[in-house]
Amino acid sequence: MVATPVTAVAIDVDGTLIDPEHRVTPGTLAAVAALQAAGVRVVLASARFPLALAQFGRDLGLAGEPIVACQGAVWGTWGDRGTLRDTGERPITTASAMEVTRMARTMGLWVSWYTASDWFVQTGDRMVGQEEDITGVRATRVASWADVGQVPAKLCVIAEEDDVHLIPTAQGRLPADVTGVVSRPDYLEVAARGVSKWGGIRAALAPLGIQPEHTVAIGDGDNDLEMISGAGIGIAMGNASDKVKAVADWVAPPNSEDGFAAAVDWLLSEPHGA
Repeated sequence: MVATPVTAVAIDVDGTLIDPEHRVTPGTLAAVAALQAAGVRVVLASARFPLALAQFGRDLGLAGEPIVACQGAVWGTWGDRGTLRDTGERPITTASAMEVTRMARTMGLWVSWYTASDWFVQTGDRMVGQEEDITGVRATRVASWADVGQVPAKLCVIAEEDDVHLIPTAQGRLPADVTGVVSRPDYLEVAARGVSKWGGIRAALAPLGIQPEHTVAIGDGDNDLEMISGAGIGIAMGNASDKVKAVADWVAPPNSEDGFAAAVDWLLSEPHGA
């Protein structure tokens, strides 16, 4: 059984929960069910926006469980049909979103705007197709960012293959009131300063009375560093970078080898005090 202090497991999605083909494996389904049977709360914590997580919420039976989306800028609880309820949000200001967008486009990079309910791209964005294929969600196209009419929770700055080297430069040019973390070499996740997955996890778990030291975090990306190092137990996937592995308490096999299921088995097979 899980030791009493471990009462929630926060799980990154891409590169962790799902395999390299973006599928939920039978092992993952069984692992989530095992956590729930042990009385452990299951928290998806992703840079994706809520609609791009809804299918996982339904497939994994997460109704009533906390969720953290948009790199921690949006949090809440799953409803019965993969919708969110009791949500909280820390958005970017429109002025800063426009500043980031102008800077990125000047550099030849593409930008997506995400709210708690929608995903917006500018008409003609050549990179949007790859994200639509990954998430299974179609973006709303606008001729002008002024047509969005909503304050974004998160932006994603995306580089084409030949421009990946520009992502660190863009990260260094962000306005003072936003922060940017790299979720993969060609993706820079931009949110309001102080926003992170770990902050969203703490906000989502606080109403449940779950303390950070009683939480396990599992992830693979640089944008998971804070939650892995901040949680009572941090687990890195075998496909994570050396930087992520260095802050983890344990390293699971890669997501191509059902590493998430192995991590849950490790957690449930012996006591792990936080």
